[in-house]
Amino acid sequence: MATKRWIKLYTEIITDRKMVRLPDSAWRLCIELFLMADECGTGELPDRDEIAWQLRKDDIEQVNKDIDALIKAGILTEENGAPFVVRFQERQAQDDSATKSARYYRRKRDLDATQRDPNATQRDLDPTQRDPNATERDEREEKRRDSEEIKKREDSESIVSVVSFYKSNIGNVTDAVRIELENLCMAHSSKAVMEAIKTAKVRKKKHVRYVTGILKNWQNEGYPASISDDDGDGGSPKLPVADPEWRSRYRQQRAEKIAAAQAMRSNGDGHK
Repeated sequence: MATKRWIKLYTEIITDRKMVRLPDSAWRLCIELFLMADECGTGELPDRDEIAWQLRKDDIEQVNKDIDALIKAGILTEENGAPFVVRFQERQAQDDSATKSARYYRRKRDLDATQRDPNATQRDLDPTQRDPNATERDEREEKRRDSEEIKKREDSESIVSVVSFYKSNIGNVTDAVRIELENLCMAHSSKAVMEAIKTAKVRKKKHVRYVTGILKNWQNEGYPASISDDDGDGGSPKLPVADPEWRSRYRQQRAEKIAAAQAMRSNGDGHK
């Protein structure tokens, strides 16, 4: 018997304006695509013809209209003819054990408070009545969480773009390749990783290890000027520009060291 799979479906979609304004056919297709996106776990979908075939939809024109409507609403995006669900991996991520435990004990604490004292709902569950400064503190904490969420979302979108770019230029993306690309994005920047992928494709070296080697060389010698500008990709550090005179200076310094070592050896032989 096949294992039953499931996905998270957030209740907010019934009040989300971009969902409510969708035509009925696009709304239905949206839910079906959410289920299809779980096949790979990252939100990637097959091309439009394959989607129509898997869902047994005969009206290809209507499928294209509905996908265009979902792209316009920001629910899907499309690169190289293949759509994928925006933020699918992030929205479907499992809560870690610490988050689950904190949520459980917080609910248990609130329930115990209301059972001990019926009036505790207003007094104990409202932090502003216990501490007048709680509102300001909560607002700061909420802003901090929002900024972290935005940063996490930008990083996630950058990694998705890099994975899609690798898939269209180099080849298949396995789990090991995906992990390596994520590590490279964190160590360098998504812009630098995509430039390295381009370089590997031009040199016909279609392997993630070659992309890693290119980035290591750039890290030691300096990155190309095209990826070292100030308008990075969402908080990436400014990368050092490659020095065109670096190699010639290195060779000159090496030659001077060799000459000095030879002179020391010849002087030592003369004293014998």
